[in-house]
Amino acid sequence: MGKLSHYVMERLTKEKDKQYPKTTIDELSAIIQEEILALWEIFPQKQALFEFLNKRITNMLEQFLVRMNEYEKHSSAIPCLQEANFNAQYELDHGVILMLEGIIDRIDQLGSDFVIFDYKSSGKSISLDEFRSGKRLQLVTYSVNVEEQMGHRVLGSYYMSFKNENITQDAYKANRRGKITIDAIDEDTLYQNMLKHHKLHPLSL
Repeated sequence: MGKLSHYVMERLTKEKDKQYPKTTIDELSAIIQEEILALWEIFPQKQALFEFLNKRITNMLEQFLVRMNEYEKHSSAIPCLQEANFNAQYELDHGVILMLEGIIDRIDQLGSDFVIFDYKSSGKSISLDEFRSGKRLQLVTYSVNVEEQMGHRVLGSYYMSFKNENITQDAYKANRRGKITIDAIDEDTLYQNMLKHHKLHPLSL
């Protein structure tokens, strides 16, 4: 599911640039259905599984695009690279050579600077303690490598989670000004609460 979600986002950002969050549900469904059918032909006995995945991925990415639309409205950076390969080699003590390679999901450009994104199927956050102890170095490794290879500053690196988090939200609120009344929660409050629980998790440099 993660690889298919990565592919869909790679394709959308290549084809639509910053307008990718405006992708319609019909367009999104068509892309996912195309890939699901290809798998179906290889594994026809898993029809039920592929039908389930089709619905789940479509729903997940539909909600993800809603959140990314909010991000793109406040960002001037433009997607410039997807699935970018990197290779690095560092000489350590005692003649040890550390060789690194990987794929950066997405790089945006803002003037001469860059912003890095890493897609995740599950929720992901960055703990400063884990970072300092060397346990969570993926984003900083990407950032150092991009700066070294491309010669431009990386403004920040972010985890982008496809996961639709479970959110607790009261359906009504009590208004105690004067006579006590019970007011329904409006759609804007629900929307802002959704965005609050789906913030990007950054590593700013």
